[in-house]
Amino acid sequence: MGFLDRAGVGRDAFDALIVQDADDAMLVTYFDRHCSNEQRESVNRYVLEESRQHLDAQDAEEGRRLICGRRLALQSTNQEYAGDRQHDY
Repeated sequence: MGFLDRAGVGRDAFDALIVQDADDAMLVTYFDRHCSNEQRESVNRYVLEESRQHLDAQDAEEGRRLICGRRLALQSTNQEYAGDRQHDY
């Protein structure tokens, strides 16, 4: 079971967003509208706990670093991200 399964979002719906060139803000808005608080918590656990090693490797490849060992998580307020991630773009 992966991210989309935990979020309750079908692969076809996600693929449609990608075909539409959805940016990060559009993806966040979509997931905020379609994920319950329980699904959001499940997704956050999956991303922050189960996928940690993969994300650490991806962050290193993309030149991002963690601050205080924290990483972004979807927030139930549906408005912003929680966590302290610094981007080096």
